[in-house]
Amino acid sequence: MSVVDPVPVRLTVFGMTRTPLPTDGGLTFDLRGLVWGIECEVAVITSLCGRIDDHVRALNVARADAARRISQLDELLAAADDERLRAWLAPLMQVAYPQVAEEFPDRLYVD
Repeated sequence: MSVVDPVPVRLTVFGMTRTPLPTDGGLTFDLRGLVWGIECEVAVITSLCGRIDDHVRALNVARADAARRISQLDELLAAADDERLRAWLAPLMQVAYPQVAEEFPDRLYVD
């Protein structure tokens, strides 16, 4: 004998959760709708956090690559013995650093 959900449901576009179809109302229906809404929000936030992790990993790789390249430029400039050569190379080696300020919402990074 199988257990059947007594409330008719429909799947969301993303297939992440179920949303109750409107019935006659009542406390049980309202509470199920609230729980399903919370589950949906948690699933979406979890998915977004996973995407953030992927982007941060890519950002960390890009930062490490940039740091390595800047270090190589510093070594090249330090290796220049001639002052005129160093004066000519220095402006060429000016790096445009990232200009966008990162935002870290407090609630997102709470233990």
